[in-house]
Amino acid sequence: MFSQAAVKAVRNIKYCATILATFMAVAEAYLFIVQRGKDDIAGGVAMGLLILFISVVI
Repeated sequence: MFSQAAVKAVRNIKYCATILATFMAVAEAYLFIVQRGKDDIAGGVAMGLLILFISVVI
């Protein structure tokens, strides 16, 4: 039904989205652990969660 190249491309996109989601989760953990009491992190957390949600949906 699908060509081998299309299946390979979708698999690569899935792996890249998984890696991006992992990196964003680590960055969110960094913000919560290190920067929690020092600065307002709401904007950074909101952007990170948006990117994390988009990469999980893909």
